[in-house]
Amino acid sequence: LLNRLNVLLDGLIVFISFLGGYWFRFFVLRGVTGVAFREYALVGILLIPLHLVTYEIMGLYESHRKKRLYQELGRLFWANALDFALLQTCLFLTKDVDFSRLALGFFFALSYLLLSVKRVVMRKLLHRARAKGYNQKRIVIVGGGDTAQKIVREIRRSPELGYSLEGCVTSGGTIPNLKLLEDFKSLDRLLLELKPD
Repeated sequence: LLNRLNVLLDGLIVFISFLGGYWFRFFVLRGVTGVAFREYALVGILLIPLHLVTYEIMGLYESHRKKRLYQELGRLFWANALDFALLQTCLFLTKDVDFSRLALGFFFALSYLLLSVKRVVMRKLLHRARAKGYNQKRIVIVGGGDTAQKIVREIRRSPELGYSLEGCVTSGGTIPNLKLLEDFKSLDRLLLELKPD
């Protein structure tokens, strides 16, 4: 549900940004257009699926629990740049020279800005919700060695990532303050019962 909302918001922002670029070029800067508004609106509508498919290909709808914000914003920039280049190429090939390149430039800048702000806000809201125990991924630690203990410490240090430690499965040793579920022999049955993420 959250991911669908994310996709719908992106589509809406792309369309609003396209109209915003048009408005800024022809109403704020008082330019003269040789193309009817309905043609700009049609292009704006056609850009929505193009952008959403590009964002999907660029991995912008994958889980971002472990990804840094600058990585996500970098992918967003290159996805928008690719779509902007495709739009310019299509307009060139169809010899549609009356579309304002300045309006399209404003669209590119505005869409990147608004989509970036949306991603920052969504990330902060998700971090806050996860720190309070919502939107959790249930984790079972397999093993009790140094690596497993390091992972547990990292998860406990970062509650905003939204990982809930269910316990550990190990044949020897334990991890401090983590429930020992079973040994390795019972791992298959335990995974079927707990259904961790």
